[in-house]
Formats: sequence, C-alpha cells, structure tokens
Amino acid sequence: GPDGLEALRVVIGEAPRHLLSGGALACEHGAAQGEAVRELFLHAGFSDVQSERDIAGLERVTHGVMPEEADDG
Repeated sequence: GPDGLEALRVVIGEAPRHLLSGGALACEHGAAQGEAVRELFLHAGFSDVQSERDIAGLERVTHGVMPEEADDG
C-alpha cells in the first residue's frame, strides 16, 4: 500500500481471531512506523502495546497481548 502498512494491517487485524486470550503478537516494521503500528494494535483490541528500539535507538518491533477474557463465574 501507499504507506507501507498494508500487510501489517492484515496480520494485526486478523490476529485476534487466531490468538487465545493472553496470546501475544510481535511485528517488525520500518523505523518510522512505530506510532502507526501501535495504533493498529490498539484498534485490533490488543493491550500492553509497546514498541522496542533497535541498537540504533529506532523503533523496529511492536508487540501487544490479547486481553484475558473476563471470568463470568
């Protein structure tokens, strides 16, 4: 896509259907895409969303966790 995020939109958007509650996803991305990727994670329902920096100090990997399901009992 024009912003370089199309594949990540698909992966992040589809991940909640494939992860158990408490499951995690991490995605490597371009150095200038951290903020946009964090937004994709949050929009998909992930919690504990964070970006990690590489040795040069650039955001390169973002990860998040699917929230634990509430216990109805």
